[in-house]
Amino acid sequence: MVTRGMVICGGTPASYELSQGLFAVMAAARGEVGPRLFRCGLLGGFFLGIFWKRARQRDALAGIGTSIALMSLIVFSKSILHAWPAGGVLLEPISQIAWPWYVLIGTSITFVTGMISSFIFVTRSDESCARFEISGNQTQPI
Repeated sequence: MVTRGMVICGGTPASYELSQGLFAVMAAARGEVGPRLFRCGLLGGFFLGIFWKRARQRDALAGIGTSIALMSLIVFSKSILHAWPAGGVLLEPISQIAWPWYVLIGTSITFVTGMISSFIFVTRSDESCARFEISGNQTQPI
């Protein structure tokens, strides 16, 4: 590991620290961290579509985007804390979260954000759908 890092980052022992950050980025690109970030949002989007009838595509996308952003902060909090020590007050509790909680936290973020989004962005079709009931082949007002 030391030799690979030294070769990639210029061959000096001082570049070993830089190589560790580079390998973290490469691991994320390879898919070791990426699935943790995206799996949470997709699972939350699935639950949002199944259990929240009011949700639309835009609500799921808002939830997934928020989940990816916040989960990136949680997953990379130790690296951010190492690079920015002044953020210790904010990032120290976040950096203590164990990885098995990532899926539950990310899924919850997606679901709650999608629920809130469904109440904020009400479209005309949402309002008109609520006034009619489908029975048989006819649509009747409620």
